[in-house]
Amino acid sequence: MHIAVTATLYNSSRVNVEFRDGAFTLQQIAPVSDEEIEDLYAQVFVEREQEYLQWATLDDTQRTWGEDELVVEPGESETETYEFIVSRDVESVVITTHFYNSRVLGK
Repeated sequence: MHIAVTATLYNSSRVNVEFRDGAFTLQQIAPVSDEEIEDLYAQVFVEREQEYLQWATLDDTQRTWGEDELVVEPGESETETYEFIVSRDVESVVITTHFYNSRVLGK
């Protein structure tokens, strides 16, 4: 099965925003066995090993852009799309995206 996810990056500030790094994570929600659900529940709510449910990750893709390659001007938006291929056995997924400029965060 083909899944395409498009992230719309909107700049509501008054200055250009440059993105240099991004991530697309695909996690499987269903099907999952009762035993797996019990383990996930225990990790978060009983043992407190995790802050939130850690679903099985099917794909985790990192993207990197060069300087001035992905810049969103004030009031404008840009889109980034990533595509996944998953087994037909997968019934439900969650996809998260994260975009940032690691060069700014490192300063």
